[in-house]
Amino acid sequence: MTCVNLLQSNKFTEKRIAYIALCILMDEKSEVLLLTSNTIKKDLESSNQYIVAVALNTIGEVCTADLCRDLSVEVGKLMNSPNPYIKKKASLAATRIIKKCPELLETFADRLGSYFEDKNHGVLICGISLAIQVFRMEPTYIEKYRKYLNGIVTITIYIID
Repeated sequence: MTCVNLLQSNKFTEKRIAYIALCILMDEKSEVLLLTSNTIKKDLESSNQYIVAVALNTIGEVCTADLCRDLSVEVGKLMNSPNPYIKKKASLAATRIIKKCPELLETFADRLGSYFEDKNHGVLICGISLAIQVFRMEPTYIEKYRKYLNGIVTITIYIID
């Protein structure tokens, strides 16, 4: 319950401690996670990128199927963020969501193109990670995104050099 109380704080340091504690101390079976749904949703809409990021990290680590369904719309919006830091975290949270709730795959798969066109290599790598999960679960998307392959290879080679 201390984690839940700290999540309500307006101070970033207290929120961060609470989110880290949730990730370390709780698992998907913990009933405490159900109490955090509204707070996580509120934090995903924060103007502070670091609060949004720790909320996304928590989704990526310990989110239950119910929380995934509740938060998928907010995560989907954050996948279109102009902020590369948020965009990377959102794609990793989306990977967790589609593992937990395969029925939400289409919601996130349709946003992959913006990741493949992004000039930030971190965003591209996170997008590739999400794409791998999408392609494993639904191979029909491979053909849709084949047109990005040359660009991805070019950027990847540039990153390695």
